[in-house]
Formats: sequence, structure tokens, C-alpha cells
Amino acid sequence: SRSLATATRKWFMANKPMPAAVPGSTSVCYSREAVELQTRKLADLALIFQNHDMAYASYCAARKEFMADQAWVHAAAASEMAAVAVYLKGVTSTRPVPFKYLDSTMTTFSKMPGMTDVATRVGV
Repeated sequence: SRSLATATRKWFMANKPMPAAVPGSTSVCYSREAVELQTRKLADLALIFQNHDMAYASYCAARKEFMADQAWVHAAAASEMAAVAVYLKGVTSTRPVPFKYLDSTMTTFSKMPGMTDVATRVGV
């Protein structure tokens, strides 16, 4: 339990360098304390702890925020993970896998320079 608490604290701490923006993109750069990124981390934690409904809701909320800010790469990644959360829920899910999220994710990543391998991964 202590190692889990330590790992979670380290994950939320601001000791990691910010990733560089993709050259030629108009993507928004968020600070580590941004609500959008904190929502995304909450969704990631929910997925880790197999709370797929909370993960899906959090990914969708983050996706909407990213889209409002026109942060297309972040929105595409949140869309992909929302679809993964529904898929992982399995047969107990009341909603179908949102393939439209995966389609928009592939389109976004394929248009970004240097991200075609990510688009291929989404397609597989």
C-alpha cells in the first residue's frame, strides 16, 4: 500500500519535464496543474483500478475540454482511451464501443507530422 501511495504521488508530482510540442502543430501546451490534464490522469487511474464507467466519463469530459481548447492531439488521445474503457468493460457494458472516436483519432494522428505510426496503432 505504501508503494502504491508513493507511485501515485510521484505520478501527480511536477518533477517530469514537459514534452516538446510536435513541430508544425497548433496544439495547445498545458501546464501540469491544468484541470484538463488532471481529469485525464483521474481517468487513467480509474482505468488502472478497473472502474471503466468512471474512466469513460472522465475521458469524455477531458475530450470535450480538449476539443473546446482545440488541442486536437490531446482530444484524440482521450477519445482513443474512452473507446478502450468501453471495450475493456466487455459484455457488461450498456454502450457499444464508440468506433467514431477511433475514426476521429486515426484521422487526427494521420494528419500530424511524425504521428503516422500512432495512427496505425489505433487502426490495428
